[in-house]
Amino acid sequence: MDELHKITAWIFDETNITKNVLPSVRIGNTTLYGPADGLTDTRFFEFLRAAQNFQLYMHSKKQDDLNKFIASLYRPCRANYTPDSPTESKDPRVPFNDDYIDYNAKVCAQMSETQKQSIVLFFKGCCASLEVLFPEAFHGPKADNKYGIHGTIEALAGEKWGNPEKVSEQYLYYILISICNFERNKPKE
Repeated sequence: MDELHKITAWIFDETNITKNVLPSVRIGNTTLYGPADGLTDTRFFEFLRAAQNFQLYMHSKKQDDLNKFIASLYRPCRANYTPDSPTESKDPRVPFNDDYIDYNAKVCAQMSETQKQSIVLFFKGCCASLEVLFPEAFHGPKADNKYGIHGTIEALAGEKWGNPEKVSEQYLYYILISICNFERNKPKE
């Protein structure tokens, strides 16, 4: 019994998988690039759409939903990307565009099941880490929002972030920090 415990004890250990072990995936003539470790280069709307597609997949277990989730995060490289440039963004991916998810999902469908499940584990680990880092953003008071992710973006629009399009384009971490600071600094009722 001790031997069995030694080789299986890790299963019950808490894990924090935030390293993207598949920063790029080659599929035929196409290379798709994923987000940085911990989703640190992910934009707010990109995260919200990925989370929404992730939830659809977790509920349905359909491959189409899994491919759309992956397509929310994995995209081709930007034209003229030069990673060594000091002024260049370190994110090689083309900017997120909701309209390309269905097309990219067809490419992602060609990934191996192992690659897909690695991406699922990475995203789950990142979400768990974000909940620990930014508890108020994930567990604070719930707004009455019947418009889903678009309602969330609209609620954040204003003086600080600008119009809803500007909110969507902000880095995820900036928005989460802002939500936490707001929740921590608002007057107690």
